[in-house]
Amino acid sequence: MKKDQNSTYYNPKGSILSILNRLASKLYLKMYGSLFQSATRIIFGKKPTINTLIQTRNKMKTHKAAAKRFIKTGNGFKRKQAGRNHGNGGFSANSIRQLDSFVPVTDKGGHLKKLKNSL
Repeated sequence: MKKDQNSTYYNPKGSILSILNRLASKLYLKMYGSLFQSATRIIFGKKPTINTLIQTRNKMKTHKAAAKRFIKTGNGFKRKQAGRNHGNGGFSANSIRQLDSFVPVTDKGGHLKKLKNSL
């Protein structure tokens, strides 16, 4: 080991950052240790290491046929009224106009949960 100008021992194998971290631990700066380490990271440009493992679930794809048929609203879903496309030649204009509207989707058949998952 060599001595430098400041009369502290210099280890050629250790970096300045490791020397400062050892100095902080020797001075019992436990309360300011993280502050000291973050300051040395800012000065010397070291990026912090992340030691946590992040697990993510796979996202489900949108069911495109359901996305074209149903519209999500604040209270649930709405769909077009059935019976407008064909076979309504004898209907009155008022009945056909009523078939142009949207109606809310009910959970009568138990399909609302599947609809939420597919959209």
